[in-house]
Amino acid sequence: MVADLPCGVGVGKVKIGGMEYFRVRLGKKFTGGEIQVKHFKELADARSYIFGDAQKETSCVPVVALKAEAGNSAFNLSAGQIAEAASAFKKLTGARLAMTEAIAYAIKHLRPPGGSLTLQEATEKILKFKETDGASEKHLKGMKSIFKRVAEDLGKEKLASFKRENLEEWLSDQDDVSPSTKASYARHIHILFSEGIERGWCASNPATALQRNSKSDGDVTVWTCEQMKAFLRAIKTHEPALLVGVAIKAFAGLRTSELLRLEWEQVSDAKIQILSKNAKTRRTRGIPIQPCLAAWLKKKSGTGSVVGMSESGWHDAIQRACVAGEIIMPANVLRHSFGTYRYYGTKSENETAYEMGNSPAVILAHYRAAAVSDKDVAGWWKITPKTLNQKNRKTPPTM
Repeated sequence: MVADLPCGVGVGKVKIGGMEYFRVRLGKKFTGGEIQVKHFKELADARSYIFGDAQKETSCVPVVALKAEAGNSAFNLSAGQIAEAASAFKKLTGARLAMTEAIAYAIKHLRPPGGSLTLQEATEKILKFKETDGASEKHLKGMKSIFKRVAEDLGKEKLASFKRENLEEWLSDQDDVSPSTKASYARHIHILFSEGIERGWCASNPATALQRNSKSDGDVTVWTCEQMKAFLRAIKTHEPALLVGVAIKAFAGLRTSELLRLEWEQVSDAKIQILSKNAKTRRTRGIPIQPCLAAWLKKKSGTGSVVGMSESGWHDAIQRACVAGEIIMPANVLRHSFGTYRYYGTKSENETAYEMGNSPAVILAHYRAAAVSDKDVAGWWKITPKTLNQKNRKTPPTM
């Protein structure tokens, strides 16, 4: 049927579902492992699969050429491995990366030579090193206090997996402390990663460019309603599992750390209860569920974690949606937008402060001076799944 077939390769006719096909069988003598079978409607397609054919386009490398190039190992991949490789190549093509480049980067950053320590484990080791080196009790006390605060939220994350954006978001979330205290957090985070590089726990220091001085103008970035809708559409299309969490942040003002610890048992029809053990200020508070948030939560319930993601998993998913939707997302913009629109809606710094778990002074310093329109103040609370696609769909967040 086909002349000059290599040893271990056979071609024959078979009927499947009443249709006649040409079956190509790659035996163990050819593959060096598992038998592989492929069916073709035309004999020319079968021949092209085996030998290649300059007269006919083919979407795959001929198996004879593949064996000559890669040996038997080319045929030892499982169907799942082949599918995974195909998906990886598709993603790498868009990023203009070779497979070997991506693998080398992953090994370097995710499997550092010093071991895959969590941030909590790294802080404990550094404190022991400092104690052994004779650091003063005052210095150790201050370092322990700050490391403890950082580890409360980020302790379970792998040190090697952190990105600058994750740390910026976390620092922005610390809106219940003074600028000088926030700057101290940044300095100690920088120390942590510098030690991590020296000891082989991570390949880079994502805290290098973090703001480490005590100057702050207090300005925040707030999204318009149309920018928020564009972001929600990107989430709905590319990372739908995040929709509920994003809605809770935007329309209830939770910190990311509070959101990731939120359990469904804390969400009722009327309010979201933030437990003192999960709140930055260590005070329980009940946040009323606005009608727009109720619409996003409709028919959403369950047990356990509302989001079900780690800190890095959450930020990575947000970043993927932003890249896919061509959106630039300022640090903590969802919470800042909530605080701004809630303050201008209630005209009460006390009520807004309670719901956000802050002091009235912080609300006035951060949100009173934000330049927002009356239209957006009213419109923010009308963003629901039904209104998501109304009006201007073309304006993505670019602030």
